[in-house]
Amino acid sequence: MRALIENVSQIPDGTKTVIELCKENIAWAEAEKRTPLRLHLQNTLAEAYYKVAEYNEALNGIKALLREVKKSDDKLFLVSIFLLESRVQHALQHLPRARVSFIHYNLLFCLRI
Repeated sequence: MRALIENVSQIPDGTKTVIELCKENIAWAEAEKRTPLRLHLQNTLAEAYYKVAEYNEALNGIKALLREVKKSDDKLFLVSIFLLESRVQHALQHLPRARVSFIHYNLLFCLRI
């Protein structure tokens, strides 16, 4: 599934297709109780929304994703989520929030090393 979505994302103007694939696969992963796959797909969906400039949708997905990933304490995954959140906030011209997300990213990255 991940390989399929990754290959589709490399197609020019394939982002809308990636969004649809992610939505379908997230529903399947929820039904099958495959939490790690679902979390990865939600992150991919938020990235796709960022690419098509649907920033509010991306932020909604990121907020839900952060709540779940903080519970699992997966620091590497949190780093990628905070970096994505920082890019989305910067695109929305909300620089203080972008800076806070980037600071979280830096702190977690430093803890990982």
